[in-house]
Amino acid sequence: MAELRELPLPLLNALADVLNLVEATGDWPASMTTALVSMVPKDESQDPLHTWACRRLADIVLWQEEWIEEGQKGFRPGHRIEDVFMEIGLEMEDALLDGEPLYGVALDFRKCFDMVP
Repeated sequence: MAELRELPLPLLNALADVLNLVEATGDWPASMTTALVSMVPKDESQDPLHTWACRRLADIVLWQEEWIEEGQKGFRPGHRIEDVFMEIGLEMEDALLDGEPLYGVALDFRKCFDMVP
């Protein structure tokens, strides 16, 4: 966040324009859809920018509910992994009762975000 404070106003305005366009259309520029992620310790200070970022994140969570696919369960309030298990169990039961073939793949990324360098 400190880097954002150092940007000249015209660059901050340009960034705000891009982010407003993304919010309006739901489409991200290709160059902004890939990033390297590093774990950074959280600063628990009462920095006004930190407070703003937390509030903005809450706004973004509400905004994503307008367009996100119903099947997406991760990182969504009111959606749990148990919901996925229940849906899959019901689909399996339906297939068995109807005599339909059933195929599936399960992947479990144990603590995948804890392992990002």
